[in-house]
Amino acid sequence: LDWAEIYSKRSLKLSAQNPYPHYVLANVANQKKDRAAAIGHWKQVIAEAGTDTSYRELKNNSLYLMSVNQLEAAEAASGAQQQSMAKEAAASFKQLLEVMPDSPDAPNIMTSWADALKLAGDSASIPNVYADMLANPTAHSDVALSMAAVIATRINRTEDAIKLNEAAIAKNPNARDALRNLAATYFGKDDFQKMFEPSRKLVAIDPNNFDGWMMFAYAYQGLAKGVKMPEIKKGAAPTAAERAAMEKANVERRALNDSTVKYMTYAEALPVKVDVASFQRGDKEVTLNLAFEQQAAADGSYEVTVEFLDAAGTVVGTAKNSVGPIKKGESKTVAFKATAEKVAGYRYNALK
Repeated sequence: LDWAEIYSKRSLKLSAQNPYPHYVLANVANQKKDRAAAIGHWKQVIAEAGTDTSYRELKNNSLYLMSVNQLEAAEAASGAQQQSMAKEAAASFKQLLEVMPDSPDAPNIMTSWADALKLAGDSASIPNVYADMLANPTAHSDVALSMAAVIATRINRTEDAIKLNEAAIAKNPNARDALRNLAATYFGKDDFQKMFEPSRKLVAIDPNNFDGWMMFAYAYQGLAKGVKMPEIKKGAAPTAAERAAMEKANVERRALNDSTVKYMTYAEALPVKVDVASFQRGDKEVTLNLAFEQQAAADGSYEVTVEFLDAAGTVVGTAKNSVGPIKKGESKTVAFKATAEKVAGYRYNALK
């Protein structure tokens, strides 16, 4: 590190406008845990690189590292200093997203931008993070749209969250997170009838997802609570029409309550719960890490087949793996890998 620092400083004396020495010095300072110095040099890299396309990667890397470190510094500060540093971090993440809109890291950049705005005391500006996605959803990936919906949910912008999740599903009908989050958003809005469609699609591709089956229970429970009983005047005997209306309402409520119990029982009876630990989609390879948690009393062993799907739902790759034996309460994460292109989603066989 010492020699790297010495040579970089000498290079600056020869050419103060060269961004490379500043990049090296930033890394040296970062390794020495001198965050302020590192941020200063990254700023110099960005300034000296300017609009020169030959420095684009160097500039973008510096902008990314600077943004992350600015946010971490703000999180470690307090009071007015924290707000000031967070405001600077938010501006950096905004710039980063503008120059790297199609980066696989775009969803994480959006989240960090929103976190920085909140830390800066400027939550009112958080919708700006996903404003272009609302206006031009087809220009963005389903992953970015899903993350934008999560950000909208966190600031109680329910209608924005619904539109963003719907846009993600329109782009990728097998977008698991968007399907689950859309159903959950409808639940939070007491729009129980609309929970069924995304929930059906969710359990079709993710059949051992406990939360997916519970969405049906929550929907029926909400509908049952919404059944209105006819009002009877106090002290007066109900008329024949009123008795008929009461009986009809009771029958409807019982049926909805029965459905609530049915789906709750089904979810709790799943022998093994499956959740997604990570889903990495590359240009030619895909890796899905599934977490299995045994619910049944007996040990469970399962043969799992995962089909990777493109946006149209066509199978473009397959991965198989043996899982188990797993004891009750035990969890195990297993990787499913395949060589496949244009992967948008997945589905696996129901485990019984």
